[in-house]
Amino acid sequence: MHHSRAIILKKEEWGEADWMVTAFTEDFGKMRFRAQGARKSGAKLRGHLEPGTIAELSFVAGRNGCRLTGASLRAWSPDTRASLAKLRALERTLSLLDQNLWEEREGSRELFADVASALSALEGARTLAAVRRISVWVPLRLLRALGVLPPRGSPEAVRAELLIALAERSATECDGGAEDPDILEAELGRLAVRIGSAVLIPSVSFVDLTV
Repeated sequence: MHHSRAIILKKEEWGEADWMVTAFTEDFGKMRFRAQGARKSGAKLRGHLEPGTIAELSFVAGRNGCRLTGASLRAWSPDTRASLAKLRALERTLSLLDQNLWEEREGSRELFADVASALSALEGARTLAAVRRISVWVPLRLLRALGVLPPRGSPEAVRAELLIALAERSATECDGGAEDPDILEAELGRLAVRIGSAVLIPSVSFVDLTV
């Protein structure tokens, strides 16, 4: 039996009553789990596996993959789910992790802590600008974790100074930042072009949205 905190990235119907859950775990990295019978009314796992939630997972590993045996909700983020702008930022974060992390069974505690803090900051964000800065901050921390964010002082960093400065701050500091989100998003787009296919950064639109 194994245990780990996890951020639920997505879930898909599997068979007649199961979910196939993809999660970013603190101790084992990105993993997929079969949640047997979780779609049945009254199932003990039901309600603990929604994308964007943080849960304590228990599972067993077998020849046919990993099977969830328990899940305990740790963070639900109701304010995020009540705001379309925050939901857009959340969806970008989950898609970013799902597309760029491999199932290597290796934990990444620092990146996990970064994403968990971003979800908490997103929940408490008071302005659309803060939501958008957090939405840029998460890809930057992923780029740093993967070793592809230009280090400060390098020739490549000259064209990404605003992004590097943002990446060096905490997620909660994004709420009080002064950077223009449009400029940050444009710089992130240019950085993504220079990186190429090494990292896929989902696009997102916040046009006409409020917090």
